[in-house]
Amino acid sequence: MCEEAFATHHSAAKSSHSDPACNQARLAYAATEGSERRMSQRFYPDNMNSIEMLHQKEVSLLEAIHRNPNASQRVLSKIISLSLGQTNALMKTLIDKGDLEISRGNGRTIKYLITKRGYGRWMRYTSVKLSQSFHHICDVKRIIGKRFDCLFEKGVREFVMEGENDVIAAIVGEVFRETIGEQGKLVWGSTKSGKDQVLLRLNAIDEPTDESTVHVLYELANAG
Repeated sequence: MCEEAFATHHSAAKSSHSDPACNQARLAYAATEGSERRMSQRFYPDNMNSIEMLHQKEVSLLEAIHRNPNASQRVLSKIISLSLGQTNALMKTLIDKGDLEISRGNGRTIKYLITKRGYGRWMRYTSVKLSQSFHHICDVKRIIGKRFDCLFEKGVREFVMEGENDVIAAIVGEVFRETIGEQGKLVWGSTKSGKDQVLLRLNAIDEPTDESTVHVLYELANAG
């Protein structure tokens, strides 16, 4: 459906769903939205109860429109890596919710405008996500710090990090400086060379087979 037809169709009858391809895109989008919302409710139920959250695809589209105010639907679909049909369905949803509106220029020029409500929900989404990230990092640091304390009490003084995970490595390094600091040593490697060492495998998600190895992601997933 071209943009002119999209604008005319939506202005004339918002409830009309006569285009089978668009209906299919809407159903695919709704299924994805439901999955994302269930995942968000699983981990952040309190915030979901108090705020009608945008989901990531809606935010991506609003951000793309904000940064590219004169872009066509086709260009926007490429920016957010969705098909043209999915982008069309997503726009209809945002227009129905009052987050987006259509402005007609001279001739056939169509422009998409984010409404005050759309900007407001976008900002709330950003605020909630920042808060969630902050609390999640605090939880991760608490779990890792508790493990460091336990190992230090057992006499471990050298910790060997193994694996490519820049985010976890940065957090482990920060927690190490805060909890052990100059009383121990944190190095990169793949094997242990002494009994007072522990290998920290940053990417391992399975349960370790001995006490001298810590699988960091496993610890985070199974912390009480």
